[in-house]
Amino acid sequence: IRFLIYGSGTDLENLKAYCKTKGIDNIKFKGFVDKKYLPFILSKGYLNIMNYSPNFVTEYGCSQNKLFEYMASGKPILSNIKMNYDLIERYKCGISESIKDVEDYKNAVLNFVNMDKETYKKMCANCLEAVQLYDYKILAEKLEEILQDCMSDRRNPQHFHATTIAQKDGSPPFQHTSRQEPAPKQP
Repeated sequence: IRFLIYGSGTDLENLKAYCKTKGIDNIKFKGFVDKKYLPFILSKGYLNIMNYSPNFVTEYGCSQNKLFEYMASGKPILSNIKMNYDLIERYKCGISESIKDVEDYKNAVLNFVNMDKETYKKMCANCLEAVQLYDYKILAEKLEEILQDCMSDRRNPQHFHATTIAQKDGSPPFQHTSRQEPAPKQP
């Protein structure tokens, strides 16, 4: 098993020195990589690991870009923290565990390595299906539905103003709706 670690955080040099001192040769530090290369890199791995620092925020769940990038790679995810609102568990995209030490990490990684192929493939497919639910266009459509519902006959539609905004990338325009007070009546 090889671990490829991308990034250039403040602990990078200490981690490299630790691995060298301990003779750990299955960890490769790849350094900073431009974001445009991440989809390719993530899709070539076998498992993506999310390593959180435990704190009160994770009690409620996290929604960070890295999670959705990992899901889009179509590879399972291992998270070292089990959260109350956990998209990994919700969509069966991998495993979230309360990992406390190196032995826990080893066992969690080996669970994936020793997993039967059908279960692994299902997790991969679940990642790709779940990430579609968080696609910009789908979320924009849901928002539009909500706004349309707000403007339905249950409310006075003349109190709302809609603005269509053209997208730079040529995708369909996005419609923004906001509450607007009616114009005063002219005497």
